[in-house]
Amino acid sequence: MFIGIERLTCLQTLPHFVVSRDANCRVGQLGELKFLRGKLELYGLSDIENMEEASKASLCTKSNVERLKLVWNNNENEVDNDKDVMEGLIPHTNLKELKILYFKGKKMASWITKMTNLVKITINDCNRCQEIPPLGHLPKLREMEIKGMDNAKIIRCDICRGLRSSTSDLNDSLAANTITTIYPSLTNLTLWNLPKLEEWQEPLVSTDQSTVLVFPKLEVLEIVSCSKLRRIPSSSFPSLKKLIIRHNSLILGMISRKVSSLTDLHLKNISVRGCGFSSFFSNMDSAIDKLLKNNSMSLTILNLNDCRGLTRLTLGVAIQGLRVVNCRDLTSINVVEDSVNLKYLMIASCPSLSEWSFVQSMRSTLVRLSLGHLSEDSNEFPWPFSSSSSSSISFPNLTRLALIGWEKVESIMPAGEVEDRFSSAFPCLTHLNIRDFEGLKALPDSIAKLPSLEGLHIWNCKTLRSLPTFEKSHSLRFLEMNGCPILKQRYMKGSGPEWFKIKHISDIIWVLPTFLPVEYQCTIMKISFDKQTVEYI
Repeated sequence: MFIGIERLTCLQTLPHFVVSRDANCRVGQLGELKFLRGKLELYGLSDIENMEEASKASLCTKSNVERLKLVWNNNENEVDNDKDVMEGLIPHTNLKELKILYFKGKKMASWITKMTNLVKITINDCNRCQEIPPLGHLPKLREMEIKGMDNAKIIRCDICRGLRSSTSDLNDSLAANTITTIYPSLTNLTLWNLPKLEEWQEPLVSTDQSTVLVFPKLEVLEIVSCSKLRRIPSSSFPSLKKLIIRHNSLILGMISRKVSSLTDLHLKNISVRGCGFSSFFSNMDSAIDKLLKNNSMSLTILNLNDCRGLTRLTLGVAIQGLRVVNCRDLTSINVVEDSVNLKYLMIASCPSLSEWSFVQSMRSTLVRLSLGHLSEDSNEFPWPFSSSSSSSISFPNLTRLALIGWEKVESIMPAGEVEDRFSSAFPCLTHLNIRDFEGLKALPDSIAKLPSLEGLHIWNCKTLRSLPTFEKSHSLRFLEMNGCPILKQRYMKGSGPEWFKIKHISDIIWVLPTFLPVEYQCTIMKISFDKQTVEYI
């Protein structure tokens, strides 16, 4: 900050201000800047000594500041005055967005619950704070994100302080009743990395209030790494569209009975073992079945990762995208053939899954397919049509195919009938991704016969030494190879003995960009280096 900023009394835009103990960077310099508007970010708040100094910023007079970010120093120094400092930083009630980072106090300031125009609140890495403030009465709050509060154990729903009650005409049964609504406008809620959080309290409502609605408009709920959370408000989630649960088995059984309008479901690292799950369902299968049946007409995206105990899966009629990864107990996936609408399918690291007829039932609708890394003991790749007697099975709309191998597999496909039918089975395939075939030495010539192939992507095939011969007139225009040392030696531009076979291909790339997330490498189909973008299967 420059000297004398406090004299710019007509200043309207000051995106950020860094507080320090230097005389020219004290928070009180903001006091006379009454016309600030829009966004204001305050950093280094640990250098404010007390409430009195904090109040000199006069944030409560800045009615045009709509977005406020309060950031304390990210260190482990013991500080006893953070709450007092926060109390002194009370903003104007016109505030719409509030972000709080690295606050070291045990309790948030009281003014947070009085920001009646607040639309979005984010509280991150306040790891000494023991309580998440009760915000259910704020009428305009739409987005709430709580992350990294290591010591928070409870979310209170104390609505006795000013939550309005009103008469509703939602339907005849409620027309004459008094309605108390908790989080009346909330649409997005994220709870992330709250390791000690155990309970989200039921709302405290007086006996004369006959009806309570909680989360009537909530559409997106994300609960991640809240492993001890075992209780949430008992009302349903009538508007919930997207549910994400990771590293929390306790809450799944409870929520699965409360939702019936999901369009997008993501479950990761869920287990029924030793978690009290049986109080709701006997096993993982029954819990997932309940979720899928309750949402069968609406659920379009299903993502299951590391769901231990899941042995079977029956797909609903509306599902268009299915991703199942590392579900090691899964033995079967069932579909009703006449109702299949699946367009995107990924199955990986599911070693117990041996029956693949379900893929054949999706052949007319699939657009993207990713298969592999299924069983370390098998030496054959599970082609969807390898066991079929029909020679006419085709995936007419499939444009992107990813194949993921493992150590024992030495060939992408068995020689003979399957290889002969490969090119005719995928008439519209434009991108083929081949990955992790550690014993693979050559790609089959049938790949060069794919009539629409534009991009071939080969990763981590360490023993691969030979590519099929693509005619100059072939549609292939993009060849990308990474982690294939023998290929690189044989096909390197200028020096490789096989370079002449691929030199007519317009785009040849040897190394993946460093920004690429490893967990998505098996599903990548297209990379733009100029725009630094990645397209996934």
